[in-house]
Amino acid sequence: MNTLIVYYSPEGNTNYVAMKIADAIGADTLRLFTKKAYVDEGFSGFVKWRN
Repeated sequence: MNTLIVYYSPEGNTNYVAMKIADAIGADTLRLFTKKAYVDEGFSGFVKWRN
C-alpha cells in the first residue's frame, strides 16, 4: 500500500514534522501552497491570515 502525506506549512514547522513522519514510514509527501501570500507582520498579520 502506498501512503501520501498531504500538508500545509506556512512557517515550516508542519513541513519538518511531515518529513520526519514520511521518512519513518516510507511515505510520499505533497505540500500545499496558497495562491495569495498572507501578511505576516505583527499581530494584525496573524489575525488577517487566520481569517
